[in-house]
Amino acid sequence: MARLSGEDLLEGLAGAAILIVNDYEFGILTQKTGLSREELEERIPVVVVTHGADGSDDLGRRRQDDGCATKSRPPRLEREAIDPTGVGDAYRAGLVRGLRIGAPGRRAGRMGSVSAVFGLEALGPQPPAYSIEEFRARYERNFGDEPVLEKLRLGGPNSRLNSQL
Repeated sequence: MARLSGEDLLEGLAGAAILIVNDYEFGILTQKTGLSREELEERIPVVVVTHGADGSDDLGRRRQDDGCATKSRPPRLEREAIDPTGVGDAYRAGLVRGLRIGAPGRRAGRMGSVSAVFGLEALGPQPPAYSIEEFRARYERNFGDEPVLEKLRLGGPNSRLNSQL
């Protein structure tokens, strides 16, 4: 993003269904394009901005189904934070998986955050595989039981979640 011009970024945003950026990338995007968050949300149905340890903004204002445009806290770390490499990708994978199974915006964002924490606690750009049960248990410890989590049982009890994302 840092190497692209404002025109290039605007062209890349044309027709986008979702925009997921961290706060640094969001700053570059708004500076180079001259667009505010509200203007981006007029162009793109779903805008998500992550803020590292401070969580993420829930899905953009066009997803009014569950009180979007609020901050979502990240799950607690259960191990030492080792490496941030790939954490944004893990977040995107969990969020997209949540959207694919029909999770409302806030819950899909929470799923992204849980995936990101698994990545943060591992060395390198991809965490070791974890089971659906491990994912569900961590989600529930942080956010409680959610009916949408039942939809994660698509691959059976021994499935590895990040291979399904």
